[in-house]
Amino acid sequence: MHVSVSYYLSHSACEVHWCILKKDNLFIRGLAGTHIFLFWSFFIGGLLFFNALLAMQTWFMGYWAEQYEIYPPEQVSVTS
Repeated sequence: MHVSVSYYLSHSACEVHWCILKKDNLFIRGLAGTHIFLFWSFFIGGLLFFNALLAMQTWFMGYWAEQYEIYPPEQVSVTS
């Protein structure tokens, strides 16, 4: 039996199956349980905190490197 490529393109790849949304909903409910708002709050809050921490690390490295321009290297504290 020979099925053309156009058959597959027109019948399987271009259709939207709403059952996929139901499966994703089960996945999210499996993660969050009945506390979906709390889950998303912590998830987005964690992403924001992580990105803020990365920005703070970059700022601190710049601040620490600037101390070598202001003071002689012997006076710059390595631990703080």
